[in-house]
Amino acid sequence: MEKAEVVEFLCRVVGDIVENETGRRPAVAETSNLWGQNGLLSSLMLVELMLAVEDFCAEQGKNFSWTSDSTVSEQRSAYRSVASLADVILTMPDAAASREGA
Repeated sequence: MEKAEVVEFLCRVVGDIVENETGRRPAVAETSNLWGQNGLLSSLMLVELMLAVEDFCAEQGKNFSWTSDSTVSEQRSAYRSVASLADVILTMPDAAASREGA
């Protein structure tokens, strides 16, 4: 899985979520803020994104963790931007490796 593929997925999904909630499709890029100051997403939209990311990761054979330090850390939050979330997704362990370690 390449970063460009993950960024493309995230931009599309974030655009879809915001459009469904507001009726307006924002321009979403790798540098777009997702959460926090000037973020595109409300808390409800963030939950929708997390569910979509979890499904995407499962389809890609990745084990997405909602509670990893990099996902929930306030200062290093994965949800700062499209790029930061893409980076976290790319570092998630493969699902097969996670099952073997259990």
